[in-house]
Amino acid sequence: MNSYGFLGSNSFLFEPTNVFSMAPNVALVRGSHTIKAGLDFRLTRFTQQQPNFAASRLDFDRGFTRQNYLVQDALSGNGVASLLLGFPASGVIDNNVFPYYQSQYAAPWIQDDYKITRKLTLNLGLRLDLNFAPTERFNRANYGFSNEINPFSSRVNKTLFPNYQVRGGIGFAGANGAPRSPYGNDFKTLQPRIGVAYQLNTKTVLRAGYGLFFVAPVSRGYTNGFSIQTPYVASIDAGRTPANNIANPFPQGVLQPPGSSLGLETFLGQSPTFTDPSFRTPRVHQMSFGFQRQLQFGLNADVSYVGSRTRRAAVALPYNELPVEALALGATVLNQSVPNPFQGLINAGGLGAATVPRQQLLRPFPQFGSFSMADRNDGSIWYNSLQASVDKRYSHGLSFIAAYTLSKNIEAMSYLNGQDAAPTRTLTAWDRPHRLTIAPMYELPFGPGRRFLNSNHKALSRLAGGWQTVVTSTFTSGAPMSIPGNVYLLGDPRLENATWDRLFKTGVIDVNGAVRNVQPGENPVFQVRPAFTLRTTPLRYGNLRNRWGNSYDFSVLKKVAITENMRAQFRVEAFNLFNTPIFSANPDLTPTSVNFGRIFRDNGQSNSPRIVQLGFRLEF
Repeated sequence: MNSYGFLGSNSFLFEPTNVFSMAPNVALVRGSHTIKAGLDFRLTRFTQQQPNFAASRLDFDRGFTRQNYLVQDALSGNGVASLLLGFPASGVIDNNVFPYYQSQYAAPWIQDDYKITRKLTLNLGLRLDLNFAPTERFNRANYGFSNEINPFSSRVNKTLFPNYQVRGGIGFAGANGAPRSPYGNDFKTLQPRIGVAYQLNTKTVLRAGYGLFFVAPVSRGYTNGFSIQTPYVASIDAGRTPANNIANPFPQGVLQPPGSSLGLETFLGQSPTFTDPSFRTPRVHQMSFGFQRQLQFGLNADVSYVGSRTRRAAVALPYNELPVEALALGATVLNQSVPNPFQGLINAGGLGAATVPRQQLLRPFPQFGSFSMADRNDGSIWYNSLQASVDKRYSHGLSFIAAYTLSKNIEAMSYLNGQDAAPTRTLTAWDRPHRLTIAPMYELPFGPGRRFLNSNHKALSRLAGGWQTVVTSTFTSGAPMSIPGNVYLLGDPRLENATWDRLFKTGVIDVNGAVRNVQPGENPVFQVRPAFTLRTTPLRYGNLRNRWGNSYDFSVLKKVAITENMRAQFRVEAFNLFNTPIFSANPDLTPTSVNFGRIFRDNGQSNSPRIVQLGFRLEF
């Protein structure tokens, strides 16, 4: 009911899952070799049950009970009154498929830890990941997209549109000779691993390693055509009188999914996103090189380079975008209404009207809306880091670790424009160049065996002893800020003295030439990009980051020896000790908004407020 809240959830997702696994392994020690080998086998079966509104959903507003059905009157009518009359404003009933998937995985592996000399150890490994593509038990899945002439073309009015044809349509797994899986098996997944540790002297060790890993695919493809939604018809005279009521809201019955029976004519007027049939398992190259050094006063230092290269990562390519040459026609021509060859033939996506915007007919597949080819192996991720840490072994009641990471994380996982040939390189959304963590732990010098209150009074000594404190301080950079997608970048938007209300320079030149949000002494740094032009700005800034804050966690622990074989621990922990709120989200990125560049701190903080918890642990 419009303007009213509701209790409980209106949908659910249930995934009954069975996993059968087997992992035999064997170890063999022969001289300086320690050889291990094994098999990791898994058979996974699960069904995805998401009925949505299988029992229908009916929405009521003030439309049928307001004073004048033609006037949007906020002072008359009521959703509850429309409900009591039995006249919904809209509604649907879902008839969804519950797909039943199966996937298999087998990975034989072998590793040899070879101690060549007292100072040199070599680790050699080999693993083969056999990823069998998932299947749906009853072939209720899609397979690829065909470029053939769509049979739907034969029903187009040849008098008004002579020789008009459209190509393209969704394919189906297990039909017309297609495989049962949305993509093929990938067995070219041999993974070498090598590691080396060499003792340069009694206090210094060099360590290096390289490994090739494969990212287990999680895509199961799509089930377009096997679910359908029946809409509720509220009125056929623009809201003047109801066409149906809740006594029988769907008098024509509930639509049944066509499955694969319509072939290439499935999902006409909709968006049949599909999986690339040539998808293969993404791979990650991981490497590291560093030194460990034992220092004085019980200190150990570790300085390493750690990096990775992800290749063949899965990305989604927009598949039904306007060609670049069509964009040159401009907004006036592309938005012009033209006769619709699909009038009366397609009921979805607004393609059944007498006219459609010219841009729709210039798409590669005009009988569909926007859709994508998912799981293309075009993505890449680069990670480089310098990681340094110092830790102090426990002595005099004190131990600590301090770790610092200087890193850069770049990805090519998204297309700036659907017409682009490759994903664009940009900083990842989680790139944080600097991260420093300091975590000292101190055992207070009281009680038995300690400097103070080490008395013969057992009760007092036990009460005063066994106290520890831990403080974890984390300092990190903010994540890169996103760039508005509909602008050209004219200059550097950074501000020397940014505030919550203005995190960057906000001067904008509008499409009509008007200048907005420019402060004295500044020049516009953005220009609104006209419609139907290609984006040229990156997804994220390289020199402008969202806000972040330092975090501090604090713990107090008390240990008590109850008997020789039984000990207890009491613990009080405070996370975000100083209750520092962090608002790390992007500010308003709408160039024409008066709030452009402003972040609203009343929309909820990004981190958790201070949390205090008590704990008790008994060891015996």
